[in-house]
Amino acid sequence: MFAILGLAAALRFVQLGHDSVWVDEAFSARVANLGLSDLVQTATSEDTNPPLYYVLLHGWINVFGDSETALRSLSAVVGVLLVFVVFKLGDQLSSARAGLLAAFFAAVSEFLVHYSQEARVYSLLGLLSACSYYFLLEILDELRPWRIAWYVLATTALLYAHTYGLFVLAAQVTFVAVGLLWRPQWIRVDPRRLGLALAAPLVLAIPWFIAFTGHVRDEINGGSEAKLDWLAKPSLRDLPGTLSGYAGSRAALLVALLALSVAAYLAVKESGARAVLSRLGRDRRVSLLVLWAAIPVVVPFVLSLFVTPIYQFKYTIPAAVACYLLLALALEGVAPRVRLAAGAIVAAAFLVMTVRYYGDYETEGWRQAATYLSVRAAPGDTIVFDSSVGKDAFDYYWRRSDVQEVLGSQLEAPTQANLAAVRTASRSPGEVWLVVSHSRDAEGLIPAILDQSRTRAEEADFVGIRVTPYE
Repeated sequence: MFAILGLAAALRFVQLGHDSVWVDEAFSARVANLGLSDLVQTATSEDTNPPLYYVLLHGWINVFGDSETALRSLSAVVGVLLVFVVFKLGDQLSSARAGLLAAFFAAVSEFLVHYSQEARVYSLLGLLSACSYYFLLEILDELRPWRIAWYVLATTALLYAHTYGLFVLAAQVTFVAVGLLWRPQWIRVDPRRLGLALAAPLVLAIPWFIAFTGHVRDEINGGSEAKLDWLAKPSLRDLPGTLSGYAGSRAALLVALLALSVAAYLAVKESGARAVLSRLGRDRRVSLLVLWAAIPVVVPFVLSLFVTPIYQFKYTIPAAVACYLLLALALEGVAPRVRLAAGAIVAAAFLVMTVRYYGDYETEGWRQAATYLSVRAAPGDTIVFDSSVGKDAFDYYWRRSDVQEVLGSQLEAPTQANLAAVRTASRSPGEVWLVVSHSRDAEGLIPAILDQSRTRAEEADFVGIRVTPYE
């Protein structure tokens, strides 16, 4: 286990500060640098998710600073802890061997490594989901007060970390309901006390639900600061794409499915198809993991198709943890040599995707763009931001105060007030620098205004950003 944790830490901390922060990470940094009261107010008004991650990041950067490495190191540490909890879950569900195998998959998963290297909530969402399930399994066997307390604490923290925590809790409630109705042997404790334990996190999360209801109301009325219109309606192809994402690629997913097929074939060969299916139907562990994997994916997916788009692949990180555990449990049932070979092949496929991730993935180049402007812009020049979306990321790197800044648009198309500010900037005595990223100016109104009174010089392109000087 120490070797697996060491590997997990190495994969999550390597190149941690290599890339620039991107807009969402810069938002995390801006909010986390506020005082706690302003932090909570800003987080709950400008984000559709609860504020727990920002509160934790606030304390973290007060100790370690807010460099790229420091910002992301919280997620990296959380990602290593997640690997350990996956081991504990596998041990709890089956055996230490299954726990080690599941932890190995989690340690080398490109999906988990990626979000352990991002200053966002997703790694924490995975950890708290795993902790919630660990303590759920504890209270399903015996309702001791300290076990209930830990379950309520972990699940309440989950609900205050991300809105998708509701789908994780929904999967747990569904499992308990299925057990009470059809498999009484799954639930070995007093159902009423268990129901109170499941309901307690919902009661404790009421303050967030009130704020979230306000977001929903404002979104319906078109006045929410935390816009959801960037989320696209998913297609059916996104579901297999989600599984490919958990594996790192289609090829790695095929390797994992092949390993599952081998395990299924050997189980059927030994016991027969009917016996295997009957055993799976009665197996509490399999049902719990299937619901854990399915509901946080399927429910938001269906809501996105028929109500409003809320589905995002990265939000389903709890389901990925369940998939790694399912794969480990399936391989646990085969001969040791087959298990070792299949597990090594699957982990190797995952690891190849992780190694490729280091070379292929690039964030937006705000560090490079800010450095470019810092060197070339003269005092009295003006920077026009095509959109406010990238402004937090630019400000993260920008240290000068002798250059004017103008916003060409906010979160929507440029308004007349925005365009008037651009016209004023176009008449300023210094040079004007147009920064285009996450553009909301579909008609090109902002560059058209600058073209009327100035001459374009050679532009510079960075990842996701274009800087155009106007002389």
